[in-house]
Amino acid sequence: MPRRIVLIRGMPKLPSLAKIRLAQFMTQEELAEKADVARSTIAELEMQGRPARFRTMRKLATALGVQMEDLMAPE
Repeated sequence: MPRRIVLIRGMPKLPSLAKIRLAQFMTQEELAEKADVARSTIAELEMQGRPARFRTMRKLATALGVQMEDLMAPE
């Protein structure tokens, strides 16, 4: 079954970000440092308060060792 991707104005939401981060026993601060993004950005993305930019999504996926599609998978 194909994955359903939620887009907001052409940019995706990341509903699985928190689940993947927590499965790796990583704090928002640790992920922020590893991915070189602001902790507040991670918090907003996890609350789905804003969509992710492609560059940010790529940094987060690389830092977590997953594919970008994994971040977009429904919880």
